[in-house]
Amino acid sequence: MTKIILSTVDGRAASTDFVDPISTNHATQWQGTFGVIKTNQPTVGTATIPSGTNGISVGTITVSAGNTVRVNGEWRII
Repeated sequence: MTKIILSTVDGRAASTDFVDPISTNHATQWQGTFGVIKTNQPTVGTATIPSGTNGISVGTITVSAGNTVRVNGEWRII
């Protein structure tokens, strides 16, 4: 597993290549040879979308039992 920490992003870089799949909690986030397909899990635990931010999910989303999604910003499920 690769851990990436960015403190400064330099806009002069022409490109960034990731050699290994990008994952969250052991679930691959981008599928296909060129990472064209973004995937997400259909179940969410407790989460907060802060004011002034946007969140997006695709497909049927289930909030797992005993959890809450607090939306202070915007959340679109398409």
